[in-house]
Amino acid sequence: MIGLVYLLVMGGHLLLSIWVVKIAIKEARKYGKPSWRYGVPVGIVMFSLLYWDLIPTHTVHRYYCLVDGGFTVNKTLEEWKRENPGVVEILVPSESLESIVDGNRERYQLNQRFIWDIYTSHHAFGVRERDERIVDIENSEILARYVDFDTDIRRLSLEPRSYRDLRLWLAVTSCEMDAKSRIDFANFQKEIEQVGR
Repeated sequence: MIGLVYLLVMGGHLLLSIWVVKIAIKEARKYGKPSWRYGVPVGIVMFSLLYWDLIPTHTVHRYYCLVDGGFTVNKTLEEWKRENPGVVEILVPSESLESIVDGNRERYQLNQRFIWDIYTSHHAFGVRERDERIVDIENSEILARYVDFDTDIRRLSLEPRSYRDLRLWLAVTSCEMDAKSRIDFANFQKEIEQVGR
């Protein structure tokens, strides 16, 4: 049903745009001007009414994905074990992974030595950054990091938060199509969670 509403709105906007551009072309011809002189600017204005931030949003998202996105391992668990002999034997995994929210940070205690921090921040054109880190509490060393970006739009939500949630063409859910980096980070996190078992 929602999809039908979107098709009707976008189809209606397209038909209205064609009609307005045709009127602009008639006016140009009436005054002896080339039809593109009135038709092109009016077409751009009609397109911009609905899609003005389409290209900037996708460009900003792609930029951040290329510059900051992805999975990084600063230190493997094996390297950490070599640097901290005997510590693994005394670690006990957390019974429940309850989060502690503090501003833009969500924290999960994995065991006595490791935490999983998730930082959320917002950039231009509604691009949201999700920065996940596995951190050694003792020295604040980041063992692994996964950064991803999306446009924070609820797709086909029955309760949209704002007008932006209705603009599905702006929705981008991740930097990657196959989620390989996300899976690699999740595997690293599980490896850390299993320490001490």
